[in-house]
Amino acid sequence: MEIGLFIFTICVAFGYVMMISRILSGWINTPEWIIPDDYSPSTQISIIIAARNEEEHIKACLESILECDFPTNLLDIIVIDDASTDDTSATVLSIQNKIIQLFHSDQNIGKKGALSLGIHNSKGDLIITTDADSIVNPNWLNSIVSYYEKTNARLIAAPIQYDIDKTLIQRFQYIDGINNMAVTANGIYKKSYFMANGANLVYEKSLFYELNGFEESKQLASGDDMHMIQSAAILDSSSIRYLKSKDAIVFTNPETNLSNLIDQRKRWATKTKSYSDKRIMKIQGYVFFFSLLLVLNLCLSFIGFGLSFSGFLFGLFIKLTIDFMYLTKLQEYFESKHALKSFLPASFMFLGYILIAGCWALFPSSYKWKGRDVT
Repeated sequence: MEIGLFIFTICVAFGYVMMISRILSGWINTPEWIIPDDYSPSTQISIIIAARNEEEHIKACLESILECDFPTNLLDIIVIDDASTDDTSATVLSIQNKIIQLFHSDQNIGKKGALSLGIHNSKGDLIITTDADSIVNPNWLNSIVSYYEKTNARLIAAPIQYDIDKTLIQRFQYIDGINNMAVTANGIYKKSYFMANGANLVYEKSLFYELNGFEESKQLASGDDMHMIQSAAILDSSSIRYLKSKDAIVFTNPETNLSNLIDQRKRWATKTKSYSDKRIMKIQGYVFFFSLLLVLNLCLSFIGFGLSFSGFLFGLFIKLTIDFMYLTKLQEYFESKHALKSFLPASFMFLGYILIAGCWALFPSSYKWKGRDVT
């Protein structure tokens, strides 16, 4: 049994190497988009921001959008105050600009309802969603719209990047974030699974109505991004693209403390079972199983299974080595080399996180999000 477990651990470890290598190849092979020098946009767009209790961030977000080099006659910005209990609305109104519209949603309709309200009141043919705590590049809109007009994609997943400082919690989120971008790009490039992040998501308004909006997932508090892209993939996966462009990156604030991070990750994990595309769960499941196997080997080594400790060390060495090589390649693109200074503690933090997240996914429980208790 002990020898069998050791051999099995070796096989799973090498399987992990193959999986990470495939993800990296998908990221590398995804073409990078450069805005044409003579580009002039022609598409009417609407930016939709659902904001709840974001008085500290919404002004910086809107000001960064207004600094984009994009024709104002083709743009409207719609902010939906999702029943905030702070001065979010007052902060929005303090920015006196005619292209910004403010709407208020009912306490009970949640983020999906707020986004739907914004879309119903939008003028654009192309919808772009972002989060109220995000900051965009000056060329963000030109990058997105030029790519849309070139490819005629009906839905575009675009990159996000977490801001980082010296804290382990924030560096962990940065590392996990660039990994998620590579996983997202790989799935879309190979048409093998479909992921997206609502902080930088683009789709045609006609597609939103064609998919009946968020009607099928309205019972869930979040997940508007994943349900939108997976529904679009069922309709026509060939119309979905990943926009790999540094100009298109949206910078978003990470959680600053462990309690908020746990609530965020629990929210992400508990919606996993509702995804129509189960293929992404194979990747998540494999990482969960490999992590569980490492912990099992470590635990068995404490009760006299000497070969299990060798299995733990071997598996851990393989995981850390391939992860470091993989993340080093990714951070060359995202240009934050100092983030990997926390690679080792972040790796052990991720090991614990993936095991806990797996339990959250299998056994969903209540959590708190934006001051709301969600079950």
